[in-house]
Amino acid sequence: IWLDLPIEPQLDISRLSIEADRVHDGEVGGTPYTGAGVKVAVVDTGLAPDHPRLPVPTTANQKNFACRDGRDATDWCDVCALPGHGTGVAGIVFMQSDPCCAGGGCESWCQGECFDVCDALLGIAYDAIPVIAKMYHEVPYSQCTCFRPCDDCPAEAYYPPTWSLILEGLSWAATFPAQVGPNADVVSSSLAAPGYNSSEFTSAAHVTSRNVDWVIWAGGATMTQAAGNFGASQLRPPSGAFNVISVGNYGHENTPERDDDVIASNSSGGPTNDLRRKPDLCAPGQQYSEPVSTGILTSRFCWTWPSQLFIRSQGTSFATPHVAGAIALMKEAKPSLTPCQVHAILVNSTELLGTQVGWEERAGWGQLNAFDAVRWRNRIADASLTDPSDSKLFQVATVSPGKEAILTVAWQRAMLSESNPVEDENGNPSPASLDVFLEGRLSGGAWSVLAADVPSFPMDGKPEDNVRKVRYRQASEDQPQYEFRLRVEHNPTSDSPYQGLQAFTVASRHLFTQSP
Repeated sequence: IWLDLPIEPQLDISRLSIEADRVHDGEVGGTPYTGAGVKVAVVDTGLAPDHPRLPVPTTANQKNFACRDGRDATDWCDVCALPGHGTGVAGIVFMQSDPCCAGGGCESWCQGECFDVCDALLGIAYDAIPVIAKMYHEVPYSQCTCFRPCDDCPAEAYYPPTWSLILEGLSWAATFPAQVGPNADVVSSSLAAPGYNSSEFTSAAHVTSRNVDWVIWAGGATMTQAAGNFGASQLRPPSGAFNVISVGNYGHENTPERDDDVIASNSSGGPTNDLRRKPDLCAPGQQYSEPVSTGILTSRFCWTWPSQLFIRSQGTSFATPHVAGAIALMKEAKPSLTPCQVHAILVNSTELLGTQVGWEERAGWGQLNAFDAVRWRNRIADASLTDPSDSKLFQVATVSPGKEAILTVAWQRAMLSESNPVEDENGNPSPASLDVFLEGRLSGGAWSVLAADVPSFPMDGKPEDNVRKVRYRQASEDQPQYEFRLRVEHNPTSDSPYQGLQAFTVASRHLFTQSP
């Protein structure tokens, strides 16, 4: 029996900051990718009805979990404490072109109100198919109506926002085999449990971690999760799940360049309570960093025509859909990508933030780069290790002088049910502990370890992490050049003693010349 935790919610330059505009413009192999045909679920507070810059979800692709009196997920009854949260999150993924600018200028029927002449306010995956799970409704009989007519939810039909309700929404969106639902490809969640002043809820053993691992393992959808807005060492569940992609928040400083970006001071940092490395990466969640902080311009819940269509919102809640949108671009370009493959590619394509050299408590492995994630989507190899002390080798193609060899290994926790991991014959729970070594040799020489990811000290993860990343810079042009290979080993530890089969994905910025 687990305490049913209460849950709370947590484009303009940001689209350029992650280089999604380059993907939209066809710079990846000459083909524009905009998320077309990919279902992206936003599990949040619902969606404003008929917003002129947002697509309308079909009846089958929306569901109201908070008020079950037959209404859909697009009504004017939003959560009073954070009105419009879900609409703002959805806008970052789905924001459409300005219909007033269709002819290159303001159309006459727009009454001179052309807000977005250059279509700067496009969503990251603006052609994706919206799936909306509404998890919040205003408290019955309250007066929070956003100046719009809102029918109170009958008390007998009202469901308060707790973890069990959110899990129901996530499960519906991901849609397990033989169940009925929208079968989303990507799930974006910016809802988190406050944590009751304790980080213990981010451990792998906690029910939220196990539940989310099960949703991703059984449903097959890639899930992004906001890390929270509570500062260093204040990661919020369910960001502690192995299989989820946990997202921190940085300020893009109102420029597309990355050299001035700063991690938000309130972005929740890891590691998890059991010292695993989360968050995985960071994305734009605000315009400026402290001391002057403003949000990402996105769609407004309390909209009126022709003005007040947009609002600025900030936090990891709004960084998270940037990642979900980038995944939709990846899935359009390569529909067969699995959650594990997406996880490995995203982490491998991140860029270091500022003076960062490796995983960092709030920035994760670095900044999201949608262009590189789509560009390198095919540079992956899948393999598995069956027995302890087993290993696999991956030969990497030529790395140019002065460039870095960068590779990432990711794997998942296998689940039997919503709370029970797969166990080996000795009763040890999945996942396994894998160690990663980047090896190199000069012409005619012997292989030696150049870089390893075997974390051991408290603030940099533990051996049971399920994401590893290694990097090493190739010698300069006037020096002998290295040949590189990656070695992955199955090494059970006291923290992660699982000895069964463990599948994994290797992502590389370079082609493989040989893999198992």
